[in-house]
Amino acid sequence: SSLERKLESIRETFVLAGLSLGGALALSYAQTHPERIKGLILMGTPCVMPKTLLKIQNAVFSILPDTAFNSTGLSRRNMRSLCRSMIELDFSKNLNQFKCPVLILCGEKDKPNRKASLMLHEGIKNSQLEFLADAGHELNKEAGAALCASMRRFIDQI
Repeated sequence: SSLERKLESIRETFVLAGLSLGGALALSYAQTHPERIKGLILMGTPCVMPKTLLKIQNAVFSILPDTAFNSTGLSRRNMRSLCRSMIELDFSKNLNQFKCPVLILCGEKDKPNRKASLMLHEGIKNSQLEFLADAGHELNKEAGAALCASMRRFIDQI
């Protein structure tokens, strides 16, 4: 993918962050390229993909016009392919393999991802878990300052 090509162009190790399904992509990349990752920040990240939700999302993607995907950097076809490839992802069995420091963030109002955040924290030995006050799933929009502060503290200590 173009994202992997961009990440491969980075010469030194780096901190990788992802929100929601972006967190799942970050987990997947860290799993397959552990030598590249200095740290991982997972925000509202599912541990096991919500299969039904992804199937519904993919059906919606199939009827949206191509222009609806312009801001994503992916075509509708690529977005649907990505969605299909994520349906079977399940990180719950391999969480103990992550050696880099991991920060797990979840909005305190993000009920669907609360359990997943706890599962990630229990499974990843070198992890920290924080619930951000008064925030739901979109931490970047709902708790931007708190999110930045948590990320900065984490990055400064690794």
